[in-house]
Amino acid sequence: MDTRFDRTYVINLSRRQDRFERFVTGVNDVRPWPFDPPRRYIAYDGLTSKLPAHIMATTMGPGGFGLLVTTALLLNQVYSEGCETVLLFEDDCVFCDNFGEKSSVFMQKVPDDWDMVYFGGCLRSPRNNPPVVVNDLVIRPYMVTATHCVAIKRTIIPEILKRIWWLPYEIPDALMARLHAEAYKGEAGWNIYLARWRLAGQHGDVVSDITYKMLNRDPDNDPPRFWQGNFIDDKHREDEWAKQSEVYEPYLTS
Repeated sequence: MDTRFDRTYVINLSRRQDRFERFVTGVNDVRPWPFDPPRRYIAYDGLTSKLPAHIMATTMGPGGFGLLVTTALLLNQVYSEGCETVLLFEDDCVFCDNFGEKSSVFMQKVPDDWDMVYFGGCLRSPRNNPPVVVNDLVIRPYMVTATHCVAIKRTIIPEILKRIWWLPYEIPDALMARLHAEAYKGEAGWNIYLARWRLAGQHGDVVSDITYKMLNRDPDNDPPRFWQGNFIDDKHREDEWAKQSEVYEPYLTS
């Protein structure tokens, strides 16, 4: 078992037991599961809370505000407990084939100086700001959104918390993406890495607790979304997803 993460959590609303159970089923289907079993962290429910009008008027809405508060509370907790690292999942996370072995190999290829590591996510502005290829499994993104499977090191938690409290009007992935951009441009000393071949995605057949919309708009086409387009060499290459097994094969045990 990979013990590099001091804590492992899955964020879930108390009223969404169904999503928690689906997530647990997905974890149990991964053999071997490479990390400690994720602990359930009950999210702050913005939808059932009486929020002030200025929050309700923001683009993030009650769901986004709930996730923002949840992220702040959780990161503050792990920081106060002295944890050096934490791995966070959202309850709509879905895993690629052989996630257990691939994620362990991936983390071995991630440079030791990491502050945040995304096992999955969506690149922003990749044509104008292409990701930097670190090695065959790891890239350094300009901006990456979606926090369904992200590792965070203690070194960067105070900065994330500061931005949440100073600018409490953006959902966490958008707020963190601004931090990524600063690091990419050399304006900040953080090291952010993303799996070049996404290892974690999101279920496409569920209604988001943030936007209250289904991820996939076609109800007859609801596969998981892995946001694989890398736009490397200024070309959108969705076919790169098909190369994942080929790239990882030399690293995996038979």
